[in-house]
Amino acid sequence: MSTPPFGRNRGTDQRSPTVGGAGEITMGDIGQHLQSDFPATEHHGQSATDILQFGEMDQVSIIKASLAYLHSDGVVFEMCVIGPKPPNCEWWEGFAGGRKPIVAGWFRDHEKAAELATRVWATGVYITLNPANGGLLSRANERLLAGVGRTQDGEIEWIRNLLIDLDPIRPAGISSTDTEHAAALEMAQIIQADLTAEGWPNPLLGDSGNGAHLVFPLDLANTPESIALVKAGLVALAQRYADELKRRNLEIDQAVFNPARLTKLYGTMVRKGDNTQDRPHRLARIISLPNTRQPVPLELLKKLAATINSPENPQPRNSEVGEGRLDVEAYLRHYGVEVLMVKPHCGGLLYCLHECMFDSSHSGNEAAIFQAANGGLAYKCFHNSCKARTWAEARARISGHDKLTGFIIGGTHSKDSYQSKSKNRKTEAGEAKFSETLCPLPPPTPWNLAAQLFPRIPFPWEVLPGSVADSLQQLGRACATSPAALPGAGCCLTGSIMGRTLTVSPKQGWDSPMNTWHMDIRESGEGKTPPVHLMAGPIHEAQLKEEIRYRREMEAYKRLTRKEREQTPPPTPPRGYFVSDLTLEGLRDDLINSPHGGIVGIHDEISSFITSQNQYKPKGTDREAWLCLFDGKSARIVRAGKTMYLHGARVSIFGGVQPKVF
Repeated sequence: MSTPPFGRNRGTDQRSPTVGGAGEITMGDIGQHLQSDFPATEHHGQSATDILQFGEMDQVSIIKASLAYLHSDGVVFEMCVIGPKPPNCEWWEGFAGGRKPIVAGWFRDHEKAAELATRVWATGVYITLNPANGGLLSRANERLLAGVGRTQDGEIEWIRNLLIDLDPIRPAGISSTDTEHAAALEMAQIIQADLTAEGWPNPLLGDSGNGAHLVFPLDLANTPESIALVKAGLVALAQRYADELKRRNLEIDQAVFNPARLTKLYGTMVRKGDNTQDRPHRLARIISLPNTRQPVPLELLKKLAATINSPENPQPRNSEVGEGRLDVEAYLRHYGVEVLMVKPHCGGLLYCLHECMFDSSHSGNEAAIFQAANGGLAYKCFHNSCKARTWAEARARISGHDKLTGFIIGGTHSKDSYQSKSKNRKTEAGEAKFSETLCPLPPPTPWNLAAQLFPRIPFPWEVLPGSVADSLQQLGRACATSPAALPGAGCCLTGSIMGRTLTVSPKQGWDSPMNTWHMDIRESGEGKTPPVHLMAGPIHEAQLKEEIRYRREMEAYKRLTRKEREQTPPPTPPRGYFVSDLTLEGLRDDLINSPHGGIVGIHDEISSFITSQNQYKPKGTDREAWLCLFDGKSARIVRAGKTMYLHGARVSIFGGVQPKVF
């Protein structure tokens, strides 16, 4: 295989790719071929004569070669365009605006996909690494659509490719230098040579624009076992080449194991940050690919995965930190990492980032660095593809191998003195798991005890349909808040619309009503209210129409003569779709005009409703009646001088409350 051109080769060789030895199509000269027909870099401030132009058909050919290698004919794949400009364009439908503009579509036709990929201007063009469920074509069939739901891991048919993604460690949101870029390409060749010597088939060797790719064919079912095997293989490679990667200031991305992973579409431009002389925008391109696809034998993949080293002891806090703590805000500011907000969280501080350190498409309050009360640090991205990322990996992305001593507040920085104190204390580890550092336990209080007994866990978004999960997460991003509470609010709204028309039967003879009571327990100012009010918009609109209808009919009724009113029934009172101040007495009146008993209580602060359950009233409290209604049963309430009978009510309730109030 010929050596790929590193740096900015200005050769003018127009030869077509030739078939080389060992059954491999050598596209080493495709580097020169592309750089003569395509600009491998976009140079800032160059004249038109310095920028080598390329023909559109040549670019389409490279894109089609990429698609042919990754996806066989008839296979459905997603094409995702990140950062398209302008927001309105003839090449897609809808408005691609906001902090995170994305357009996407699903394709079988390589010609159509290639044509669109060359037409759009974007930060980057990506495709799914593995084939998607054919039904996804119905979301956007051979076209691009703004704001469409994305392919989920469970919607991947088969695991067909293993991506080894080598990237220079550098600040987020910028392109690599030529030196960094060349180091990644050279390292990819080293790994390729080692693996093929062990019996692995030849991969696609690609230039990702800022780093290097090796794409090995696989033939695995999309199962948890297969995903774990791919993940273990990436971890094993990162461990095997750890010293060499560190020397070259590179990393192997260990988070690209998920089935719905996106990868650069070779033949398209990669525009990360501003296009400068030192860090130019480049073309993602194929350097070489095999003549035929030969999947990696399963036994070789298992053999690689089995080489993972399992350290006996957890990693101690970084010796540079000692007994002090990192000034996270100063550290992030120094390295140009944008922080959207800093807010208290479970005794510590949450630094909400503008974008994820590992995937710039995860932006707008979707990633954070958490510093616990004891100084421990954790990194968290709310996307499944990055949820395994750690603080150590985030630090490497942010500051490489730079020392932290300049950002340490207080304490001593003696390695020996610290390790002698914390050799086996996992809670003092600087590289702690996010779930362990989220709620450190100072002297117990009722809320801290609850956090200890019921620790936070990520919401299982995979249980929802992909489009629903995407919409709720997008709503959370738009409101700059966590989307974890939105599915519960959605269940409440849906249940009130269904009412008695639908029940759930866990088993024969057991019918459970569609009643949901949901609380969002978070501190004040964390954005509990805005997204749920947006979700409830259609309910509020329906209620407004009912009120207007009743008012108009009542005004017309009042204009009737006395005799006409005696012969005309009065207008039907407005049906209740939602209620803000929920009482049993008010519920009885609302049920009279409800076709199916469904109603939802929407509370900005649900604490008043909770405390009213134990409030003494003549003949008892309301708690028992509400419990009957939650189970879908009838309730009969006897008060002094009057009796209420409630039957067929389907009441869902949701609202926010602060932890201390709760």
